[in-house]
Amino acid sequence: MSLLESVIAHAARRVERMRRETPVEDLRALPLYGRTPRGLIGLLTAPAPRRVAEVRFAGPEGGFRVPRGRAVAEEAARWARTAVQGGANAVAVWTERNFHAGDWSHVDAVRAAAPEITLIARDIVVDAYQLELARAHGADAVTLWGAVLGTRTAELADAARALGLGVVIAARNVAQLELARAARADIVLALARDLGAAAEDPAGARLVADRARGLVVFIEAASSETFVAARVGDVWAAVDLG
Repeated sequence: MSLLESVIAHAARRVERMRRETPVEDLRALPLYGRTPRGLIGLLTAPAPRRVAEVRFAGPEGGFRVPRGRAVAEEAARWARTAVQGGANAVAVWTERNFHAGDWSHVDAVRAAAPEITLIARDIVVDAYQLELARAHGADAVTLWGAVLGTRTAELADAARALGLGVVIAARNVAQLELARAARADIVLALARDLGAAAEDPAGARLVADRARGLVVFIEAASSETFVAARVGDVWAAVDLG
């Protein structure tokens, strides 16, 4: 099993467990579900260059970025406040647990700490149940992955929009970019590396950006400050440790 297949399998198992524990009907009864998501309008109307700050405590490519005991909701909120104070126009919070040390409680904490910020839930979405989770936890938008969903990308994008959520679609190559285009992504996130890959490939992200005519594109810059500096435009970058 490849790393991508393992990530997807873990996500599917977690979805089934959470669905058993909290059915969709229970999610829809939660207070934040009644909040109308703002989508990505606040981010897209901000002056350029725009910045999305990502709260991510770990990754399959490098393990934990912080001691395990710090990968908690309170720390996610602290990082988000720091990012907003530093000029971030939106915050993306990882919820995937096995490989990124995320949790939906982190989204709750960030929403409480930064009630006006555009909040993007970043998960390995494999099922529409996760979109219901995003709304129930106060997210304004979600990230979908062309590499994960393939031909189901448009289906899940439509399901997200039906819930009032903005749609970010991550693309690593031209084929995934075309999936994002067909799905009418609000934002295409041009990936600097494949999910789980250790090495960045800025050229790949630039190729996606160059081919994405007519679309709003953010460049993922996980660690390459040279890449960020060279890109005149919108950046999606991990929150600095501190």
